[in-house]
Amino acid sequence: MPLTMVSMGLLIAMPIVGYFLVGSHGHPVLFFNTQLPVLIGENETLQYALRGLHILGAIALVLLLAMHILGALRHAWALRDGVMERMVPSLNRESHEQSRSDSDT
Repeated sequence: MPLTMVSMGLLIAMPIVGYFLVGSHGHPVLFFNTQLPVLIGENETLQYALRGLHILGAIALVLLLAMHILGALRHAWALRDGVMERMVPSLNRESHEQSRSDSDT
């Protein structure tokens, strides 16, 4: 649960930090071809701080994604506890064979 909260917080914070980062460069912020209001002006000091935050957030998101993928692979290959079969029912051989035998009758 705590990692879920961290990842959700990062997914919310990253676009906000990116918005302010673009604004601190003095560029207009476009969102689906609509210019958003500029809340801050060009500021080199803030620009470096926001760039660092944005990079750290990106690294954290990539690490969380890698942990998620490795956890899924661990459940599939090492633990073999049926988690993958519950997430992707077509992977479950028993239910697949059962549905095949039901359709034959």
